[in-house]
Amino acid sequence: MKKKLIVVLMLVLLAPAFIFADIMQLGLNVGYGLPFDELTSGDDDVEYFAAENFKFAPELRFNIFFLQLDLVPQLSFGKDYFMADTQATLGIQFKILNAVRLGAGAGISLPFVQDHGNWTMNGCPMDGFAEAMGNARMLYKVNVGIPISAVEITANWILPAEGSFNDGGFVPDIDSSTFSVGVLLNLF
Repeated sequence: MKKKLIVVLMLVLLAPAFIFADIMQLGLNVGYGLPFDELTSGDDDVEYFAAENFKFAPELRFNIFFLQLDLVPQLSFGKDYFMADTQATLGIQFKILNAVRLGAGAGISLPFVQDHGNWTMNGCPMDGFAEAMGNARMLYKVNVGIPISAVEITANWILPAEGSFNDGGFVPDIDSSTFSVGVLLNLF
């Protein structure tokens, strides 16, 4: 009897999350990799629309109640080379009148690299998870989304921190901030 009551209570409490939130979203993220300080430098040699300034990545987002978990692995390929510079952020999000979603969070940038068959995580061997996490660069993310039926269009501002967890570099570096846009499909 108690088990049935617990299951019913869980369903009643979690039902609003499944009904009113887009629990899981998957889509494409296009980032503009030229940092803010180069955009505002006024330097004539800067190629603003060069292909290497744009980064493409899949984006996976989970929204549960007011929490938001966002994973964006920016992919780079080459001969005998692969990199997934993964940005993982956890934060809060609010949907206003089902017309706008505002979110803000903090997380890490953790690159996974395969170079000539050797895998590393943030410059450390794959078995050095603790060292890789300590050397990870902190980042902050602010996003605005516009839900349109089963699709959401988002604009993101990514602010990397000045340092890593090991050196206590939690101050945002506005000059190194970048922007991205995404198109997300609501899966659940």
